[in-house]
Amino acid sequence: MSNPFILDVRPVLRGTTGSPEAVTLTGPAPHDLGGELLAIHKDAPVRVEATLTNLGGAIMVDADIHGTATGSCARCLNPLNPDLDFSIQEVFALNEDTVQGDEAHSEEEVVATVDEEDRVDITQAVLDEAGLGIPFSPTCADYGEECTSETPDPDGVIDAAAGDAGAGEGGVDPRWAGLAKIAENLGTEAQEDRNGA
Repeated sequence: MSNPFILDVRPVLRGTTGSPEAVTLTGPAPHDLGGELLAIHKDAPVRVEATLTNLGGAIMVDADIHGTATGSCARCLNPLNPDLDFSIQEVFALNEDTVQGDEAHSEEEVVATVDEEDRVDITQAVLDEAGLGIPFSPTCADYGEECTSETPDPDGVIDAAAGDAGAGEGGVDPRWAGLAKIAENLGTEAQEDRNGA
């Protein structure tokens, strides 16, 4: 199947400057969109709804990308499968000599251009937007769900509603209590060694 992030701009190039052209494409995502815990994975179906506008020396692409992500909650590890939507806007010059506004591009700046087959590739813009829009550590709450009741509080955090009942001696998180006993035993053994000497 064709890459839905590569758009044919020939129809809009033949049209009147300033006249928008609507395009809808569906196909498999060419890359993972998102992070390790949650992403629209490579080959998952995505839909691109784009508006292409001929600016004279460039093509402006306004696109909405739709897809279903898969992953898991960073807190309770429950599976997450939210439908995601994000938008990009990118201008593609008809050639590298095109100047946007009053300033020329510096040598280091990469200018997105229409290729020799009159196509534009929005892949990088989509990857950038997905990286910003999809949480690095997603939780159920990010998508209107609730974590399971068995989910522990983060390490070192004591539930205020539980009061001292949720903590060990001295307000220490109960999961550290075992280490405290080991440290106490080591201290006792060291004292006995000194006394024996």
